[in-house]
Amino acid sequence: MSGGSRRPSLGDSLRATAPAWLASRVLVLAAYLVASQAVAHGWLTKASAQGRIDQGLLGWDAGWYRAIASHGYLDLGRESTRFFPLWPELARGVHLLGIPLPWALVGGASLLWWAALIAVDQLGASLGLDAGRRTSSVWLMSLIPGAVATVLGYAEPLLVLLVASALAVLYRTGSKGSSGPGRWFVVAVLAGLAGATRPVGVLLVVPIAIEASRRRGRGTTLLVQLAAVVAPLVGIGSYLLWVRQAFGDALLPLHVQTESGHHGSLSDPVSGIVHGISLAAQGHLSAVLHLPWVAVAIVALVVGVRRLPWSATLYAAAIILLALGGQNLDSFERYLLAAPTLFFVAAGWLGVRWVRIVVLAALAALLVATSALVFADYLVP
Repeated sequence: MSGGSRRPSLGDSLRATAPAWLASRVLVLAAYLVASQAVAHGWLTKASAQGRIDQGLLGWDAGWYRAIASHGYLDLGRESTRFFPLWPELARGVHLLGIPLPWALVGGASLLWWAALIAVDQLGASLGLDAGRRTSSVWLMSLIPGAVATVLGYAEPLLVLLVASALAVLYRTGSKGSSGPGRWFVVAVLAGLAGATRPVGVLLVVPIAIEASRRRGRGTTLLVQLAAVVAPLVGIGSYLLWVRQAFGDALLPLHVQTESGHHGSLSDPVSGIVHGISLAAQGHLSAVLHLPWVAVAIVALVVGVRRLPWSATLYAAAIILLALGGQNLDSFERYLLAAPTLFFVAAGWLGVRWVRIVVLAALAALLVATSALVFADYLVP
């Protein structure tokens, strides 16, 4: 990555990310209105569509987070365990302060997404990106079809905030005089929380372990570095231990997630792509829409080998492999949100102004279209 100008302050990042954040809210809400009218007028006729419309911004996984925050895991049974606890527990805490739970989930997710975009901007600065590349990255993350989840009451905004913040601090420790134990401790806390937010959060162990090995310290610094490496495992492990105590099977979240009604049994990524191509050839809308993003992600990963730290590249590869490791490509673009460095690479393709305008306009239209299909129960967000 090329060197950038001075590091932006949080205020700079807040102002730089505000337009993309607001645009994604407006576009997804417009999609909801479009879907509502399409279902009401019979233009979209799927039997379950009206039910999804009635759920509004608390549909799909957001409904599970609301139920967990309201009733807890034990009352909801084994199906609920595939949703990790930090986000519903945080929403429950906000609710106890007097905020209605729907507002805590939906409003909280939107605010956290703005904070996540600020963290992404700061991460770009840690990697030496200039302001233009960082801004384009933020727009890409906000307009990719998976961004619909950042308007719903999903855990993705919290996850991306934690991941981007951890990586921003991690790569900032590479600067002279900034590799002391304090920064590694911050990385450890953020990574541990990410591991308790979504299963994908555990993959932070990859870049943290590589960077800790590359910049191995001594004494207290070494101990804190080791704590940062294991922190994502502690985050996910603490939840799985509780699941074992409550339900008798520590791997129950994995068993539920790999059932045919969800992500399907685990497979190698090549088989996942081949299966997706087969479904697309049969006219399956979901596969047709996801496959181009698979191609873009793989190209960005390959290009990133020369433009990103090795630790960031391997982390992004782990995200892609996980997203391709099931029997379907559902939610592929949502998984990509946890790998913001891929968007830094893609932003480099938008250096020409007219290309940037055309691409972002096309993505905005695609976000509206795919979000409308999500609200009408045709696509999984």
